[in-house]
Amino acid sequence: MKYHIQVLDHDARPALVIKGKVKIEQAGEAIGGNIGAVGSHLKKAGLQPAGAPFTRTYRFADGVLEFESGFPLAEPAKSHGELIATELPKARVATTVHVGDQATSENAYN
Repeated sequence: MKYHIQVLDHDARPALVIKGKVKIEQAGEAIGGNIGAVGSHLKKAGLQPAGAPFTRTYRFADGVLEFESGFPLAEPAKSHGELIATELPKARVATTVHVGDQATSENAYN
């Protein structure tokens, strides 16, 4: 798969996420489930995402992925149960899109 990489400058912005820790074979389902749950909460709360869903990886070791997935927001939201209010820091970021099995997503980093 060929990856299109973009480098973008983002200002700091609020976000709402759900954290996860799963075996890599379960990552696609877990990430999709978390994004769906955050999206459902935003809709019920009448909040609009301020961009595409994202996943931040904190650690990947011994076949286990620690991550958080959610949406950036235009305005801060409150934490609610497993939903965690956080902030995406001001940063220059590289982005790409991986389509396919999560087990092959490492190819996007190479």
